[in-house]
Amino acid sequence: MSDSEKERLELIFAKHAEEYHELVAAEDWQGNFPRALGEIATFAQKTVVELGAGTGRVTMTIAPWAEKVLSFEASHHMMDMAATNISGRGLKNVTLAIADNRKVPLSDASADIVIEGWSFGFTISQRQSQWRTEADVLLAESERLLRRGGTLIIVETLGTGFRMPSAPGTVLPVFYGYLERQLGFASRWIRTDYRFQSLVQARRLIEMFFGCMVDYDLAEGSHVIVPECTGIWWKVFQEPQRRRPAVAFVI
Repeated sequence: MSDSEKERLELIFAKHAEEYHELVAAEDWQGNFPRALGEIATFAQKTVVELGAGTGRVTMTIAPWAEKVLSFEASHHMMDMAATNISGRGLKNVTLAIADNRKVPLSDASADIVIEGWSFGFTISQRQSQWRTEADVLLAESERLLRRGGTLIIVETLGTGFRMPSAPGTVLPVFYGYLERQLGFASRWIRTDYRFQSLVQARRLIEMFFGCMVDYDLAEGSHVIVPECTGIWWKVFQEPQRRRPAVAFVI
């Protein structure tokens, strides 16, 4: 990730939560993401810990299924928008808190499912020369939070503007291979295409978040479809390891 890309994304997380949510609200208009999650894991009567909640897009997908969702996000600005979105949906089983993905204020074995969406990849891409260290810290903390038989689900990009999977950059393909070949994660990919109301909206949001307009199709009713591929990696941990002592503060 270049310095300019990093600065652009950091500015978005600090000041542009509304635009970010407008973008993700247009994503996966065909509903492939929730269908895939439902096929990968059973969320009913489960406690779910979500890392990198952003403005609550994944939170609002899984909360209606789960018994309880504990969602963490490092950006106060994004979390404020998530709180508004979740309150607007009337979801009473969600608790939101500020935390870094690498140090979550929960005890060991707090969750049946840990899920992250488009968050680990950002951290790893920021520190390319230390990607393995960053990945291991994130994964160890996730594993610490799981109960025996718990499932870790990792959701990351396989290319915006692509109709077939194409992991961006140089570090993410290596990270994905690490998950699959060395750590034993299962994986699948899905299309999570965006549907925008107009070309003006598509250009404004895509250029803001990705730097330039990508491939798109014009659909009936002047809608603009931007193709996107998303990868999902998951693993069941029969004996999660406890990598650091439990912290004092527990939600």
